[in-house]
Amino acid sequence: MKPGVQKKNILLRVYLLIALLMLMGILKAVLLTYHLHQQQRINDQLNQYYNPLIYHTENLTETIQGLNYSYRLRQLSVADEDIYVRALSNTAYVIDRYLRETKSLETEAQPNRAIENARIRMENDINNLVKIMNGVLATNDASDESIRQLPDQIQSADLRTQQYSRLLINEREDIHTVLLSESSNKTTFVIQLIVGTIIFAAFIIIPLVMNIRKMIIETHHAELRQRKLRELAELEQSRLASLLSALNIGILLEDSQNQVEYVNPAFRGMWEIDKDKPLTGLTINQLLNESPHGYSESKHPPNSGLPEQKTHGIRKHLEIKVTNNRILKQSFYPVLDGKKRLLGRLWTFEDITSERQTAEQLLYLAEHDALTGLLNRHSFQKSMDSMIEKCRRENGKFSLLYFDLDEFKYINDTFGHGTGDGVLSRIANQVSTLIRSTESFARVGGDEFAILTAFEPVEKVGVLPERIISAISSIPFQFEDTSIRLTASIGIANYPDHGVNVEDLVSHADTAMYEAKKKGKNRWALYNHDHKAPQMMVERMSWSRRIDLALQQDLLILYFQGVYYTNNQALSHLEVLVRMYDPADKQSIIMPGEFIPIAEKTAQIAEIDRIVLAKSIATLAQYPHVPALAVNISGRTFDEPSLPEFIREQLVSCSVDPKRLVLELTETEAVSDFQDAQRFIETINQIGCRVCLDDFGNGFSTFMYLKYLNVQILKVDGMFIRDLPKNYENQVLVKAMVNIAQALNKSVVAEFVENDETLALLKSLGVQFAQGYYFDKPTDQHKAFL
Repeated sequence: MKPGVQKKNILLRVYLLIALLMLMGILKAVLLTYHLHQQQRINDQLNQYYNPLIYHTENLTETIQGLNYSYRLRQLSVADEDIYVRALSNTAYVIDRYLRETKSLETEAQPNRAIENARIRMENDINNLVKIMNGVLATNDASDESIRQLPDQIQSADLRTQQYSRLLINEREDIHTVLLSESSNKTTFVIQLIVGTIIFAAFIIIPLVMNIRKMIIETHHAELRQRKLRELAELEQSRLASLLSALNIGILLEDSQNQVEYVNPAFRGMWEIDKDKPLTGLTINQLLNESPHGYSESKHPPNSGLPEQKTHGIRKHLEIKVTNNRILKQSFYPVLDGKKRLLGRLWTFEDITSERQTAEQLLYLAEHDALTGLLNRHSFQKSMDSMIEKCRRENGKFSLLYFDLDEFKYINDTFGHGTGDGVLSRIANQVSTLIRSTESFARVGGDEFAILTAFEPVEKVGVLPERIISAISSIPFQFEDTSIRLTASIGIANYPDHGVNVEDLVSHADTAMYEAKKKGKNRWALYNHDHKAPQMMVERMSWSRRIDLALQQDLLILYFQGVYYTNNQALSHLEVLVRMYDPADKQSIIMPGEFIPIAEKTAQIAEIDRIVLAKSIATLAQYPHVPALAVNISGRTFDEPSLPEFIREQLVSCSVDPKRLVLELTETEAVSDFQDAQRFIETINQIGCRVCLDDFGNGFSTFMYLKYLNVQILKVDGMFIRDLPKNYENQVLVKAMVNIAQALNKSVVAEFVENDETLALLKSLGVQFAQGYYFDKPTDQHKAFL
C-alpha cells in the first residue's frame, strides 16, 4: 500500500474513533444525569412523605406518652389537676393537628398494606381516645365511665403510635436500601458500559496506535532518507560544480529548445567570454556571438553555431580551429530521460593545441633522429623499401652510401658522450648542405650515416662521396685545447647490381665501407662482389673465435651500476653489465661494444645472455639483501621459446624471488620483433619478473605499441638526458614520456645522469629513478654487496 493511501486510512479510522468516543461520552452523560435525576426525585418523594409523617407520628407518640405520664401523676396527687387538664388539651390539639397533616399526605404517597392497616388501627384508637378525652373534659367527673376507660385507651393509642412510627421508619429504610441497590446496579451498568467501551475501543486503538507508530517511524525514516538524499544531492551538486569548475575541458549544456542551461569557467576561458556575462537562456549562436573569436577552419561554416545533431548519436573528435590559432576538440552527447526522449545536449570542448603540437613533434621524432634531425633507421629503411619498389616498377637504379667517422670512439672515450654528440650534430649539419631535396640522408647508428641518391655511372660515382669526405675533414674541432680533424670512410652499393633488398644493400655497403677503412680510411669504396674473403670477414671470424674461447674458459665477468631514487638517492636496484677477459691476455678486459655486436651476428649472444642470467640469479641468491638486478636481454635471445623456462628453473633452483629480477629489452628490438617481444614479456610477467624497456624514445615508434607491451619500467634513452639542462626540446620530450608512463602506471628511469643540475631537473619532471656517473661507475665490486 502506498504511504499516502495508508496515511488516509489511518486518519479516517482516527476520525471514526473520535466520533464514537464522543457519542459514548454523551450517552454516558445522559444516562448518568437521568440516573441522578430519578434518584433525587425518589429521595424528594421520600422526604416529602415519610419525614413529616414520621415527625408528626413521633410527636404524637411523645404527646400520648406525656398524657399517660400526666394521668398517672394525677392519680398520685390532686394538686396536679391543672397539669392534667392542660395535658389533655394539648393532646387533643396534637391529635387534631396530626390527623389534618397526615390526611394531607395520603394523596401523595401510597404506603404498603401493613403500614396502612397500622395507620387505620392507630387512627381508630386515637379517635376513641379523643372521644373519651372530650367526654372527660366536658363532665370533669371522676366517676365517669370515660375516665375509667381513659388509661386503657391511652395505653392502646401509645402502642399503636409507636408501632406505626417503627413501621414508617422501617419502610423508609427499606426504600432507601432499594434505592441504594438500584443506584449500585445502575452504577455497575455504567461502569460495565465504560469498560465495554474501552475494550471495544482498544480493538481499534491498539492497531491504530501501532499503525500510527509505524507510520511515524516510517515517516521519520523517510524524512531521514530524504534528508540524507538531499544532503547527498547537495554534496554531489557541490562536487560536480567544483569538478566542472576545475576541469580544463569546456562544458556547455543546452536544453531541448537549443537554449543554454549551463557553461563552466573553462568554456568561458576558451571562448574569452566575460565571466560575469549571463548566458543562460541564449541560443548557441547568440552565445558564440559573445566571443571575440570564431572558427577559422572546421567541418561546418563559421558563425553557424555548433553542428546540429538530428539523432541521438554521438559525434566525437570533431576538431575545430579558432581564429586565435587554437585547436579545439568538440564532442556532442545527447541527454535522454528514462524513455529515451531527448532532454537536451551536452557539448564538450577540449583545447588540444599543445597536444597537436606535441603529436606533430612526436611524429617528426618518430621518423627523425632526435640528436641530428636526420631520418632515423626505421624511416630510412621505409624510404629504401619505397625506392626499391619504385625502381622495380620503373626498371630504375639508385645508390646507397654508407659511412661512419674514423676513430670516433676515441672522441667519446676521451672527451665524453656529450662532446661526441656535438661532433655528430656538427657533421650532420655540414653534410646536409651537400644533400639535394630528392635524396635521403639518415643517421642509422651511433656514428653511422646513410644516403640514398640517384645512380651515377662509374666515372661520376665518387663525386658525392668525395664532397662528403672533404666537408667532414675540413671541419676544425677544438677539444680541451686540442685541435682535431675527423675523417670518414664511405661504402657504396648500387641497386640492383649489388642487391635487390634492404638487407643485402646495407650489408654490401657496410662491407665496402670496411674495405675503404682497410685501404687507409678517409676515402670511399664501391662494393666489389668479386672479393672472396675481405678483411672484414676475417676480423669477424677472429672475434667469433675469441668469444668462443671466452665462453669455454668462463671469461665473462659481471659489472654492476646502481639505479637510484631521485627523491632521496637511495638504491633501487643494480643493472648488470657484462665484460669479457681477452683470451689472449687475461689481464685485459674487453668492453661489450666490441664483442656484443659480433656475438649478435654470429648467434653467440644467446649463450652469453644465458650465462649472464645464471650468474645474476646466483648473485641474488648469494646476496639476499640486494634489492634486485636488471639484466639486458638481446633481441636475438628473447625469441627463443625455451628462455623463459630457463629463467624459471634458475630462479627455483636458487630460491630467488622472481620480483628481484628485472629483464631489460631495448626499444628498437622490441618493436622490430613485436610479436615475439609481446609473447616473451607476457611469459616473464607470469613468472613474476619485471620487464624494463631500455633506450625508450630512441625511435618514438614505441609510443603506439606501448599499450600492448606490458612492461613495468621505461628507461629513457641517454641522448635525451646528456644535455637536458641546456636543451628545452629534450625537457619537453622527457616530460611527455613521463606523463605517458604515469598515465600507464609505469616507472621511469633516466640514464647518463652526470651532475646535480640534471638530477634536480629530472626530479622536477617527475622521473622516479636515475642512473649514471653522478652516482657511481660500473664496477665488479659494488658497495651494495658489502
